[in-house]
Amino acid sequence: TPTEAEIAQVAALSRVEAAAFQSSKSKAKLSEIYQAMTQAYEAEGFSGQEREHHLGGVVGYLPFEVLATPSAHVPVDIGQAMAWNPTLPGAFTLDTALLTDAGLEILTGHSAEQWPSIDLSGRKRPLPLVHGGQGTHQGSELEREI
Repeated sequence: TPTEAEIAQVAALSRVEAAAFQSSKSKAKLSEIYQAMTQAYEAEGFSGQEREHHLGGVVGYLPFEVLATPSAHVPVDIGQAMAWNPTLPGAFTLDTALLTDAGLEILTGHSAEQWPSIDLSGRKRPLPLVHGGQGTHQGSELEREI
């Protein structure tokens, strides 16, 4: 069973992810979405966390075609898929979405009937899976640059 602290961590991640979703609009630049996520991290009390792991970006044939960074002035547009990956120490979330004429369509998800959930930032989010391991993600050289 997740602790209150673990649920709070998932809630913070959800609010950072919500900032990415809300900023993912036609013609928005990846750098602008990155900035929105950075501001959300700061609002959650995790200033600088965006430098610990990539935040996601445009996806397609490669896992990430272009990562969102402060200097990624690449605009997103209708028909593009993107995956947002906010992280906190010991936790992350990763959702893929498609930008359509009607707005952002979240392609990943879970069934609230199959996994315990809570409402966060207007979406059903899974409660965290708790495990006994203490693994860390080292990241790639590219991730360390941002």
